[in-house]
Amino acid sequence: MKEEAGTRLLNPEQWAKVNASISDWEALRLLLAEGIQKGEFIEVNTMLAIKLIVDATSSVYDQRFYMENKITLQEALTTIVDVILFGLVKNKS
Repeated sequence: MKEEAGTRLLNPEQWAKVNASISDWEALRLLLAEGIQKGEFIEVNTMLAIKLIVDATSSVYDQRFYMENKITLQEALTTIVDVILFGLVKNKS
């Protein structure tokens, strides 16, 4: 694995895994539908939510941005998931 500007770059095999995991729209649709049905997620247009999630996670392909800002893939994915699941507004409770 190459290292540039203090940030590890993924090898082609790792990129293939990332790509496969964010390309499974049906599994994501089912997960969202189940979460909505169980009351765990708010009622939203699932196809729009999927589009937002896929587009956000697809940003990991912009390696230059992550290298220039010294953001690891793990940090990027964790932040993306946190923002998608919990938003940017602080919980007032």
